[in-house]
Amino acid sequence: MSKLQQKVEVTNGLWSLNLCAGFIFLFLNLYLMTHEVSISDSISLSIVLGIQAIGGAISWILISKRREYESIELIGLGAGIGTVLSTIFAQIFRTTPLHVISWAIPTVVVLAISIKNSRLRRSHLVVKPVEASSIYLVCTFSLVALSSYFYDLWPAFLVMIVGFLFIRILTNNQRSIFVQPRYSFILSILFIIFSLVTSSFFETRWFGDRVITDYILGGDGTYFEAAMRSLSNFGPLDSVFQSHIKFDYYFFSSAWAGTTSDAAFASPWVVTTQFALISTVLGSLCLAFTLSKRITPNSKVQPYIVLALVSASAQVGEPNFIFDIGSFSAFVTILWLITILVIINFFLDFPNSKTAALITVLMVVLFISKSQFSVPVYVGFLSLTIFYLFTKETIKTKKLLILTSVCSGVCIYLAHVIFIKPQAGTVVNYFTYKFVLNGSLFGMLSNKFNLMVVFLFLVFKIYGFWWGLRGENTTTKYFLFFLLGLVLAGTGASVLFNFASSAANRYFFLVTSVSAVFLVSNGVYERSNLKPPISWHVMLMIGFGGITGFWSARKIYLRLYNFDADFYSIRGAIVRPLVTMLFISIFFFVILKVSSRLRLARGSYALLLAAFFISITPGVFIMSSIRQPLQERISLGFDPLFAKDHSLNIEISQVSNAMSFLTENAFEKEIVASNRKKPDALIPALTGLRSYADSYTRGHSSATTARYLLIDNFVKRPSDGGYRSLRGGCVTWFYVDKTEPEIYRLTWEPYAKIQYEDEFGAVLRMSDLVKLPSNC
Repeated sequence: MSKLQQKVEVTNGLWSLNLCAGFIFLFLNLYLMTHEVSISDSISLSIVLGIQAIGGAISWILISKRREYESIELIGLGAGIGTVLSTIFAQIFRTTPLHVISWAIPTVVVLAISIKNSRLRRSHLVVKPVEASSIYLVCTFSLVALSSYFYDLWPAFLVMIVGFLFIRILTNNQRSIFVQPRYSFILSILFIIFSLVTSSFFETRWFGDRVITDYILGGDGTYFEAAMRSLSNFGPLDSVFQSHIKFDYYFFSSAWAGTTSDAAFASPWVVTTQFALISTVLGSLCLAFTLSKRITPNSKVQPYIVLALVSASAQVGEPNFIFDIGSFSAFVTILWLITILVIINFFLDFPNSKTAALITVLMVVLFISKSQFSVPVYVGFLSLTIFYLFTKETIKTKKLLILTSVCSGVCIYLAHVIFIKPQAGTVVNYFTYKFVLNGSLFGMLSNKFNLMVVFLFLVFKIYGFWWGLRGENTTTKYFLFFLLGLVLAGTGASVLFNFASSAANRYFFLVTSVSAVFLVSNGVYERSNLKPPISWHVMLMIGFGGITGFWSARKIYLRLYNFDADFYSIRGAIVRPLVTMLFISIFFFVILKVSSRLRLARGSYALLLAAFFISITPGVFIMSSIRQPLQERISLGFDPLFAKDHSLNIEISQVSNAMSFLTENAFEKEIVASNRKKPDALIPALTGLRSYADSYTRGHSSATTARYLLIDNFVKRPSDGGYRSLRGGCVTWFYVDKTEPEIYRLTWEPYAKIQYEDEFGAVLRMSDLVKLPSNC
């Protein structure tokens, strides 16, 4: 390649990278602005994420040492790696004078290294242009992912799809000015603006005027905000929920949210209700496109794989989604899960010690963010290592894999002991489990046919693995062994561990579903030798599969919202949908057989059946996303779990003045106690102060029971002993919630003096009759 050709290639690639990044930046800002986020917050948060992504992308280039990269790969891995590095540095320097800029240190460092790096300085690096349609589809599919809870985004998705088809028609006309990238880019932006404005219009019509707190999902939503402030202010070894007791829960996602919010000086609630969700989805789908390109070279199939990922875990029965807004930690960790899948795939092609170290770091991050994601990934990597020992690959690579497996295992164990393992007496009940075949279908639906369903579930995965091995790409074969180990471990843990909370089983199923999409898609591709365009009979099977899933899920929801006890029975919840699917499959198999004899259809029957069964989950996904209006039609009421909870705004308005007083007058390290029993974590969420014993943790463990009794006794019958005990716990402020029953006192002197009071509560300042302990 001549120097001129090399320069042109580099220029085109960098232009493509800048165009893709700019497109996502605009979409991200427009989405936030149409969802009650101010312009200043939208831009500042996007800039912070962009700086994190730049650091991550350059880190990946320095670590992987490849010559060629794709724009969408650098954006996805930049977000995945950059957010991890930024959060780690922010936590390390949290108590130092550098804490304000610590989040940007990784980007500054790698930029400095890259300037001195001769390989980068001499432009021995090619960024391959990516199709603009891929980035457009990333934005489009992100609306689908979020519509699982916010069904008002469906109009925006439909507008985006119409725009995609319209732009395709224009760009296929060689005489059209839209063949030039800048014009098609402008047209794409116009469709994005129109789609998001349309969505905002429908949301306003359905819900009325909104504020940012309308997007808080009940008590857990306030917990997410409180956890973010806890990690930002006190790190993982203390907690705003129970002072002087370590967080002892999966914290890394909340730590990233706190890091980003502080760096952007964002308003309260913005990151946990809007920004973290849309940015996580965008980064995850960029990575999904990257991995689908490496597994399946057919560019026509890749968007279907990414779309299948969004709906992969949707099952006929209880709502279940890959991007689960009900769990902030699970939602954000999906980004790092797909990041490590992509990096392991590249590692098998270009093994080196730096990539191995990065895998170890990401293994630990997965564990401290969501252990149910980490364990199957580690088991899958361990199975890959064992398989690798029996191959003819180099001894150096084998040693590197063994070292990575050992180091990852040791580091995960140390992270568990230091950060996650509860302190003595503070073990919460949802951590407990039994090794027994549970009565839950992946933590979603009680039934006695789980063995049959698990069997069918595994058949598709093993089928994809078996046919994937027949491909010619050796790296892909090794990667399939890793995915198979992951899928088997996740499925086994989901079925064979009976946790106190079935949510843990569901999280094992989520990580399995993500990996299974790539496992099955590769097997189907190798089995069918699929070439574009996709034939009409494959599209027909996809359509009927989607209709079947939609219809089956609708029947389930009708039973649920009509309080039909048959919903919980085997016949109503499992057998009927399965029998329906079986009869429909036989019916279409006969039609396709006849069509084949008449030479009206060609292709693999395995592909056709796979297309039908795989497309069932998108149908279920669509029905699940609109379950709320279905319920409203039946009961004329809101689903309290998923509707925008306006009642929470009332609670916030009642305590906001008192909490503002506390924020303005209390120091960051001071501790507040309260008799508030509503499990909404509003006090730490609104103030960022540590609670002596917050109402959200009531009943979670026995160690803090004495704290709650002490608080209740003091607010009703203050005594010298109770006062001394509170001071011994470093309590300096007390919030009396007057809406709680049996609050008759008007004064708590001499132990505490009222500093602020309104009709809903009073803020007390604890007297200095007894000095605070030295550890306060």
